[in-house]
Amino acid sequence: MSYVPTFVPTEQPLYLKLQISQIPAAWDELKLKHFLSSQGYTVSDVQMLKKEDLKSKGIAIVKFNKMQEGEKATKQLKEVAVDGMQPLVLKWAEGEKERLGVAEETSPKIQIDGLQKDCEEAMIKEIFMKYGQVTDVQIQNQGQSSISAIVSYTFKESCLLAIKNNHNKNQLGDRPLDVRFLGQPATIAKSQYPETPANEEGDPIRDITKSYTRWLDQKKKPIYIHWETGEIVRSVSFGSIIYSPDGSKEIITKEKYLNDLATFNSKKTGPPGANLFVFHLPNEHKDSDLMDLFSSYGNVISARVMTDPKTGKSKGFGFVSFDKQESAQKAKEAMDGHLIDKKKLSVTFKQGDGTPCQPLQYQWLPSIQQVQFDPFDL
Repeated sequence: MSYVPTFVPTEQPLYLKLQISQIPAAWDELKLKHFLSSQGYTVSDVQMLKKEDLKSKGIAIVKFNKMQEGEKATKQLKEVAVDGMQPLVLKWAEGEKERLGVAEETSPKIQIDGLQKDCEEAMIKEIFMKYGQVTDVQIQNQGQSSISAIVSYTFKESCLLAIKNNHNKNQLGDRPLDVRFLGQPATIAKSQYPETPANEEGDPIRDITKSYTRWLDQKKKPIYIHWETGEIVRSVSFGSIIYSPDGSKEIITKEKYLNDLATFNSKKTGPPGANLFVFHLPNEHKDSDLMDLFSSYGNVISARVMTDPKTGKSKGFGFVSFDKQESAQKAKEAMDGHLIDKKKLSVTFKQGDGTPCQPLQYQWLPSIQQVQFDPFDL
């Protein structure tokens, strides 16, 4: 499954129902709603609980249209005295824990399993900050073939959106992401996605499932034909064995993968402030489409759509680098939020010194001999 970040708002925004107690006896629904509005909260439903004689119990069930506002209210209003009385008491209404799948006392932290080993904190933050303010990112399980990360948010609403949009749907490695609240058990068994075994030299075991023949297409760009399935892909992962028509072969070790990737990126980066992340691209978009989208704003020196190393399919995001900061600024202002094929693009600047965060797949094989042969021209 390819990685397609879904950063557009959900069709049904998350809301939160709170039980508010210690309400002044003289207040009715309208008075309570007016008070909450004066504090900056938007509510759509207020139900006052009443005694048998129809007098108020001083308790109400209130629906906050935005879950984040409800979370804020539980912290902020406990410090606000009402009509000279003690502050209101707010807590999640009965049934909200079951509806949302998380308890009120749960910390706003998520754990992400299934990340590729070389994924860095900056990359994780860049992706998951789209769901809310990220306060911290910590990489776990360093040294394993895949890693985990703990992402801390300000609000649990951000956690729920991150889980809804990524859990068992998207991937930043060789298996779907397992995204859940910190402390909850994993729901995606690792045995479903076994890791590649290693031989005595430490390289992945090579067999027919990892073997490809390399050719050039009509545009002189490399393609790889899988020995077992005959599938044609544009990129391969480390551990693959690549054969040329002359019989020579090359093993794509992890060291070569990372070295070649670093060389590739060093030639395709603009100056600091001239490099952009582009998220939520249509699945069918290629490098050339990304280039066309941004070329009207300046000189694009690199436009890359990230692809799955096994399927060659788009992961739904890419990188665009300009030769000038001014061009990147114009492109961001014009294209952030731009609607294309019913998808809303999200365009942000790369963090740091302008160097792109490391893509998560093998993009080229510069050391393999260029063979001037077109398999489609027979």
